[in-house]
Order: sequence, then C-alpha cells, then structure tokens
Amino acid sequence: MTKLTGCFPALVTPIKPGNPLNAAINYEVFGELIEYAIRGGVDGITSAGCTGHAASLTEHEQVELVKKTMEFVKGRVKIIAGDGSNCTRDAIRIARMMEDIGAEIHL
Repeated sequence: MTKLTGCFPALVTPIKPGNPLNAAINYEVFGELIEYAIRGGVDGITSAGCTGHAASLTEHEQVELVKKTMEFVKGRVKIIAGDGSNCTRDAIRIARMMEDIGAEIHL
C-alpha cells in the first residue's frame, strides 16, 4: 500500500460554458490547473473529490476525470482518485471502475 504524505490539493472540475444540464468538463482548463499545482510543488492531486463536484458528475464522468488526471500528471505526482457517492455500493463500484483504469485502490 502506498503511503501518502504531503500536500494533495482537491482540484475543482471546470465545466465548459453552456446549458448546465449537459455541459461538458473543460479538460483543457483542468490540465492547466494540474500544471499550476505541480509547478507549485504539491505532492499529489486529488481528482473527482467533493471540491471536484463528484456529486454533480455521472459515474462515467468521475472515472473519465481521474483517467484524464492520470494522463496529465504522467507519474510526476501521486493521485487520489475520488470515488465518492452517497451510496456505499455505488462508491465501491466506482472504486472498481477506477481500478480498471489503473488507479491504485485501497478499500
């Protein structure tokens, strides 16, 4: 099990302008936020957590956001993958989906 120490800011999830019912995640801006945090010297990134609007994202969007986080980070810092849900069964299912994309899971 990986020991996490240091600073892991929970990043917001930027949304493209438009109809809030079908607005997409703005991955360009999200990548810029990650670069800014890494340049600032963080030890890791928290993605799709409460600050990242996980409760407002679909399960697919949560998983895709963490996948994109992994792509942007490129192993430079650690990542905490948010798998939160108001339902424990859903959170476990999301954690398994995160595991399928290569996230290290600790249940």
